[in-house]
Amino acid sequence: MHCKSGLFLFCKNWPVTCSVGFGETQHLSMETGVEGGGDVSARVRAAILDYLVHNDDAADTVRGVMNWWLPPEDRGIDSETVERVLEELAAGGFVSVTRLADGTVFYRRLAKS
Repeated sequence: MHCKSGLFLFCKNWPVTCSVGFGETQHLSMETGVEGGGDVSARVRAAILDYLVHNDDAADTVRGVMNWWLPPEDRGIDSETVERVLEELAAGGFVSVTRLADGTVFYRRLAKS
């Protein structure tokens, strides 16, 4: 996903359109990679979106996302960054958040509408 501002505010019609603020709209493709390293949050966001596009039943904890949804070269990224990106994706309607009684948090891909 290439959002010039790096800001992820609101998405609809997933995985087609992403509004990134200031009236700017980006169209998401099946290829969600970020060129040349870039911003860590953008790389994590792109990797998660790519995983969600290809895995209809995706659901996991932050640790699971770090181990399975991210490419090997990004698995060392800190859990706070991954959790922040997942919360942004939840706010944008890409994933749901389920908090269990023991405090475990699961992120699950939302069904395409």
